[in-house]
Amino acid sequence: MKSIAILFCLVFALSKAAAQDVIAPTNHIEFFKVITDAQTGEYAVVNSAKTVVTMKDKNGNVIWTADIVKEYGAGPVQGEKKIHSMELINNLLAVDFAGGLVILDKKTGKITGDFMN
Repeated sequence: MKSIAILFCLVFALSKAAAQDVIAPTNHIEFFKVITDAQTGEYAVVNSAKTVVTMKDKNGNVIWTADIVKEYGAGPVQGEKKIHSMELINNLLAVDFAGGLVILDKKTGKITGDFMN
């Protein structure tokens, strides 16, 4: 589990140019953050309250929704209990939440690990 967290920390440290090969950002005013998987057309959106991630297919149909604050908000976390950023890496979605990382399976939305303070 720690090796996955270290991998995501390294990915977050990569330059934007390197990350462009994996994700293609899309701008939507009603959402805080949207990232698109360039290979499948699926995209993950964070709601404007910065609490929920929703994965949608290329046609806009909801695949899954994960309320990160509901899962981790009650626990001891450092920083604001909000989603700050996210990255798509292969079949995983790394969500930067409250000073840590929550790792979700891209296909199911299930939490596969975390790297919390």
